Amino acid sequence: MIRSLLLLTTAALAVIAVPARAQFGAPPTQAPNEPLPESKPLEMPGRGIKGASFAGLAPEEAREAQQILEQAIAADEAGRKSQAFKLYRRCYRKFPRSAAAPEAYYRSAKILLEKGDLLKAFEAFDVVVRAYPNFGRFNELIAEEYKIAFDLVNGKRLKLFGVLPGFSNTDRGIYYFERIIYNAPYSDFAPLALLNIAETHIREGRPDAAIDALDRLITNYPASVATPDGYLRLAQVHEKLVDGPLYDQGETKEAITHYEDFLILFPENPDVGTAEEGLARMKDILAQSRIKIGDFYYLKRKRYQAARVFYNEAITIAPNSPSARLARERLAKLEVDEARYEAEVAERQQKGSGGFLGLFRRKPINVDISPLPEPPADQKEQEEEELEGSRVEATGDAVPANDAQP
Repeated sequence: MIRSLLLLTTAALAVIAVPARAQFGAPPTQAPNEPLPESKPLEMPGRGIKGASFAGLAPEEAREAQQILEQAIAADEAGRKSQAFKLYRRCYRKFPRSAAAPEAYYRSAKILLEKGDLLKAFEAFDVVVRAYPNFGRFNELIAEEYKIAFDLVNGKRLKLFGVLPGFSNTDRGIYYFERIIYNAPYSDFAPLALLNIAETHIREGRPDAAIDALDRLITNYPASVATPDGYLRLAQVHEKLVDGPLYDQGETKEAITHYEDFLILFPENPDVGTAEEGLARMKDILAQSRIKIGDFYYLKRKRYQAARVFYNEAITIAPNSPSARLARERLAKLEVDEARYEAEVAERQQKGSGGFLGLFRRKPINVDISPLPEPPADQKEQEEEELEGSRVEATGDAVPANDAQP
């Protein structure tokens, strides 16, 4: 039965295909040596606006688009926002390549913004920025996008159905700021967008993301008006990550570096006092960490030289801090304890081994290796005679005749 159904289906398709082929004709064939037709490049609507119309747009279509736009503007100025919005939408949907399309997008975004539909308004502004780069209100468009993103990251609630208050969406605001940076990387809004991204991440408890945004700000826009705030906020974020003198001091050193950079690069900034206070706090914590290490060598290991190094380093880091005064007190006490300890060691060495434990200590052995003194002359002759007599007795040899006395 399945085979019968397949045969019937195939026959029905063949019957349908034959009239269609007869109606539309066979597909055109191409000669073997005939060159292929050139394909037109795809482009976004509105690329390269020059004059009143785009290439490929008929004059009557351009006039119709302009008429629709004028009707929409008249309705908009008369207060009929809903009718104006419909006409704007009709204009840019029917004639997206006309010169009236970007203006229709822009004015429709304004109406959406008045209604409180921030997301659709931003998208409409963004279409103009991306698809119609020659539209004459570029800075105004970026400013409108910046306002929307700023409202979102600062907790402005979206409206549901245009009436009911919805939820805030700070992440969407961060995303919109990133799109502003992408659309206008060399504008004055890009560094401000990075600063707002960092502030939002700080409020949301994401210090790593805030550090990334601030680092992009001070690296890519060193001459911006937002750069001083970037240095200061970067130092403050690192300061918040410091856990105290008993922990790793990597964040402390980063905060000190950025505070010092701020004071060097912007000595006339009104926040210099804040930076100096933060720098003093961070140096004091770093000095405390050196004192803690010095206390370990001083109190736990009796390594006075190592402790002295860390106490002096604490004084060098923050010479006018409370930690420096404590380090000086430790050094004064260390000198006394070190002298007492060396005296005790010398005294024990002089007494040598004693008591019960002295039985198990190795006593030093003193060996005199100086040469012996020469004996007197008569004693030396007597020792030689005795040595000669001993030799004769041992060998039994007589004195030779030629050596005998006469």
